Amino acid sequence: MKGELRERARSGAILGEVRTPPEPGFILTTSDLGVRLLDRSNRGVVLTPAGQVFYEEIRGVFRRLDQARLKARHAGQGDVGTLSVGFVSIAGYGILPPALKRFRPPQQTRSQETLDRILDAAEQVLEEKSFTEATLAEIMDRAGVTVGAFYRRFPDKDALLHLIDQRFFDELYVRADELLDPERWRGSSTSEILDTVARTGVELYRRRRGILRSLFLRARVDPVIQHTARQVNEHYCSRLRALLLGPDRSAEVTHPNPHRAVALGFRMFLGALRETTVFNETWPEEEMLEPSLDAELARQYRAYLGVAQTGSH
Repeated sequence: MKGELRERARSGAILGEVRTPPEPGFILTTSDLGVRLLDRSNRGVVLTPAGQVFYEEIRGVFRRLDQARLKARHAGQGDVGTLSVGFVSIAGYGILPPALKRFRPPQQTRSQETLDRILDAAEQVLEEKSFTEATLAEIMDRAGVTVGAFYRRFPDKDALLHLIDQRFFDELYVRADELLDPERWRGSSTSEILDTVARTGVELYRRRRGILRSLFLRARVDPVIQHTARQVNEHYCSRLRALLLGPDRSAEVTHPNPHRAVALGFRMFLGALRETTVFNETWPEEEMLEPSLDAELARQYRAYLGVAQTGSH
């Protein structure tokens, strides 16, 4: 840019001698500014202090001009506009920015339908192979979308996994609010709640094993997925504490540190659930896990919390 500015100075483009615009519609002279921008000597042309300031400012103008051109081009193609996203406050502010900042959201119904097909197709492929093994070509082929159409929405393959992650964890937020709603469990015991939590968890992990496997593997090194998982886990622990340690049930938990035990017990529950349903290849097959896995996991969580078993198990 400095070299370009000096070159234009030599040609008189920004000096007072001539008024030749560097590009159509752009005219600039030193008489317009009332200060000297350049000093000439036998050694060449250099920027004055005023010229240095002007250079920094004009560089920003050209950069914004390039951005304006790009935005206008995208607007003409229907790729920009306003996206309204509804979310619960506990989830949205922490999760949405990392997931959406690299994704260009659709502005038309047809574009949203195409995006849904891409996400659905990706989940189908992930039931058969890991995200690393899956190729964009096979995902797009299953979705009936060209790879070029994919790159109009996503900068790269990782951005697709981040949006899959976002959609899946959005579902988990809804499940938490429905499953752990205090009104649902009015008059029920802690043992009955834990039975249902375990049964729901086993059903979900078995049905969505493919996507869970890919997300768990990437979560070890991907800060975006780590962030969403941390937020969801925190939400579940908060809802469980409010439900299990409320005034009508707190006496049922006899662990000496109930507040800590609810969260740590949930972590142990998820760890066992993950190892027995998602990463079970490294473990010997045990008949006891089928079909009573949910009952055994509930028993584990109850025992850690010091909750008496009720009903028939």
